[in-house]
Amino acid sequence: MIRSQRLIQILSFGAFSFLLAWAVYPETLDLPLDAFLKLDPVIALTTLLASREFRTGFLISALVVASGLMIGRAFCGYVCPMGTIIDVLQRVIYPRSKLKSPQKGYDSNSKLRSIKYYILIIVLLAAIGGISLAFLVSPVS
Repeated sequence: MIRSQRLIQILSFGAFSFLLAWAVYPETLDLPLDAFLKLDPVIALTTLLASREFRTGFLISALVVASGLMIGRAFCGYVCPMGTIIDVLQRVIYPRSKLKSPQKGYDSNSKLRSIKYYILIIVLLAAIGGISLAFLVSPVS
């Protein structure tokens, strides 16, 4: 893993943990407790579709999508707390020697890889119908 990515993950996870703790024990400071929810494109899109109301905060998630098109899985690899936890646990559970060998499973089965798109379509159709199911598929929520 690149050192800058690790640094960004640590800072992002620290900010997420701080905002989560602050949401549980609020004080008088006015902090954007929903900052990570605004970054998540799935939450932004389903909220936009379900509420039929556009807010400028949704543009932040559009930046995440744009960065994903340029960098790849930018949100999952850099910002998302779940992505950070997965990276840490992968290093703990599978030592480097085991990571180098190709494993069969999700990556080798194209049918399993297409399931994520069907789930996304279902969630978006539900949002168009006024039901937000983002909490079921978004790791941030």
